[in-house]
Amino acid sequence: MKKRLAKVVLLLLSITPLSPYTARDNSPREYEECAESYPIIRKIFDIEFSIMNIVLESLDTDKLLDVIESFLKDKDILILLKHMNIWEFHPLNTIKQINRLIAFQKIIRNQEEMENFTFGIKHIELKKLDSISSQAFFLNGDMKKITPDQMDFIRTTIPSVEVLILSWGIVTPEYIIKVLQDAKNLRKLSLKYFRTEGLWEELLLMLPPSMECINIKGSNYQGQCIELFNRFQCLKILNLNDCNIGDNCSRLLESLSSSIQELYIGKKSYMWNTEFWVQNLEEFQRFHHLKCLDLSRCRIDNFPILLVTLPQSMEKLILNEANYQGQNVEEFKRFKNLQRLELEFCKLQEKWPILLCLLSDTIVNLNLFFTDYAGQNIEEFGRFHSLEELYLGDCDLRDVCSDLLKILPETIQDLDLYATGYQGENLAEFQRLVNLKYLGLGDCQLWDKWPALILSLPENVEHLKILDSDFPDTLAYRVNEERPGLELDY
Repeated sequence: MKKRLAKVVLLLLSITPLSPYTARDNSPREYEECAESYPIIRKIFDIEFSIMNIVLESLDTDKLLDVIESFLKDKDILILLKHMNIWEFHPLNTIKQINRLIAFQKIIRNQEEMENFTFGIKHIELKKLDSISSQAFFLNGDMKKITPDQMDFIRTTIPSVEVLILSWGIVTPEYIIKVLQDAKNLRKLSLKYFRTEGLWEELLLMLPPSMECINIKGSNYQGQCIELFNRFQCLKILNLNDCNIGDNCSRLLESLSSSIQELYIGKKSYMWNTEFWVQNLEEFQRFHHLKCLDLSRCRIDNFPILLVTLPQSMEKLILNEANYQGQNVEEFKRFKNLQRLELEFCKLQEKWPILLCLLSDTIVNLNLFFTDYAGQNIEEFGRFHSLEELYLGDCDLRDVCSDLLKILPETIQDLDLYATGYQGENLAEFQRLVNLKYLGLGDCQLWDKWPALILSLPENVEHLKILDSDFPDTLAYRVNEERPGLELDY
């Protein structure tokens, strides 16, 4: 992360003229003086957010857009800029600036990443989202600051809006209803992390029945009037991750339309009662188009019913900490298009060989972190020709890591071998992995083998996670000089 911060600061300093500006203490400075006052800028590994804030505040909006454009393909940088509150001092004032923002959307194809760098935009403007071919609003979370003119603008244009993304914040019923009451063409709504006390019933009633996507992840929604979801007969995506809907989950499954394609009801679900899952898992047989299901940390006692009722169209199945123990593992052979499977902390014991043999070769993301997998049928990983992310942290692979590196497909981008017992064998095999970007070797205790391992890594590796308190600082400095593109996490 420090290197990523450094990349941003170096770019900022390179594109910004050495002219006076006003810092946080309101005293004029120049960048050379800033570098002297904060030698941390020259010591890249010691850079702090406060320096970033000072530099960012000094830019005008056009220069800030230059910075964003340079990092559009770096998701981590966009998230970092989001947390910097970059729009606080940079309103979008001109049509040209708005058009630049629209052009960025042709590069950023993912709506969530789009939200990362539009978080907190002060001006309310109608924009065309090329990535989802619809009109959208990005509204600042503190809607109390909206002026009457801005509200008039919303009321005249909101009927044509199809996508509405509201930044997190406390939103009063008065303003949210004013925004939504005329949104007759609304199809997609994002209220992630919202705190909207006493508003949910009105909001669900206000939304048009033609809604296709509702994302209220991390909000304080607790299942109020959950039966109102049966109004949305075209609903394809519902994200309730980190919402404590508790015993209302059974009513949710009964209320959802059969059109649902992606359903996220995980994360904090360990708080839920278990009995209703046994009684209502059969509801999944209605969801013929379901492709993605997140039941992380749900307490599911009857997995045989769940796996039998899930449709063959499943592409993503997330069962982290759901206590899956291999029941009806044979059903996985039905999921011919499965691309992502997450089983963190699940204990399948003797069922692992069966699962690996039955998994479709279309798998792209496989997460077995902290499971009891111990290398059974390791050769099966060689047939996953589309595999990009493999997480095997804390699996006991001491005797098979060497074999694993020989058969991994070249498509692999993220590989985590944390605490697997890997001892540095077959270092030359890393050269085959021409798409590898992240390698996790935390707690592998390689000691004297670190220099040879690092030198054996191909140039495409960007991040090496070590987590070894004995890793020598001298080697870190050497890596920084010889492999400036490699980020060490130790």
